Amino acid sequence: MKLFDAHCHLTELEEYGKAIIEAQELGINRFIVNGTSPKDWQRVLKLSEQFGDKIIPAVGLHPWDILDVDAQNFDLLEHLIKTNRNAVIGEIGFDRWKPHIKNRFDEQKQVFDIQIELAKKYNRPIVIHCLKAWGWLQKYLHEKDLLPSKFMVHSYNGSSEFIGKILKRGGYISLSSSILRLNKNKDILKRMLKDDGINRLLIETDSPSLSPFGKHDINTPKNLLYILEEIAKIAEIDSNELAEITYKNGLEFIKND
Repeated sequence: MKLFDAHCHLTELEEYGKAIIEAQELGINRFIVNGTSPKDWQRVLKLSEQFGDKIIPAVGLHPWDILDVDAQNFDLLEHLIKTNRNAVIGEIGFDRWKPHIKNRFDEQKQVFDIQIELAKKYNRPIVIHCLKAWGWLQKYLHEKDLLPSKFMVHSYNGSSEFIGKILKRGGYISLSSSILRLNKNKDILKRMLKDDGINRLLIETDSPSLSPFGKHDINTPKNLLYILEEIAKIAEIDSNELAEITYKNGLEFIKND
């Protein structure tokens, strides 16, 4: 069994090397590792150099950090994207959960739009964060060319109806342990496992956050196996089949077209 952790923050773990090795022993051999601000972009890229193609680096300005950015940050971001051909852009997006930015749509949109243009310019996939801001993201799904050709909505916790809008625009949907706690999880999984959704499904840990074993537990990539098995149980699909599907989808997502 091979597994693809579609979204994690391994540079936030004290013993990230140990965490990666433990995960690899379980068959988890690809990781999209996200940076969220200039503070961790270089660490993410260094991790990619250390572990080779096992680590797919993602660099971006997270909405939680938008009030601390300036033009130099965008210049550096473009330089890193341009000089690292395997880097994707993320994690970026919209957030109406954090109090300090929940009503700052204009600022969030400006930062998001700049990064979208970088993704189009350098033909890179993007990793989207959307928390309680589905109405804001919906504006980008209405018009075909507002988003790049490849994008992922990570740790999806929206409605089953909204999934159709994402899939219509060719987007991928990544599921974390948060779906296990949603009352609507069966509806979401049913929607993902039919039609084109099955080819757009990914799974992730969001390590070190979102541990399936409680909010005070440090999440590591090895928990992806547990998440896989629990999602397979809810979806009533064989876990080996789900692993194969999501692994193939992960490779397709990062592939340079």
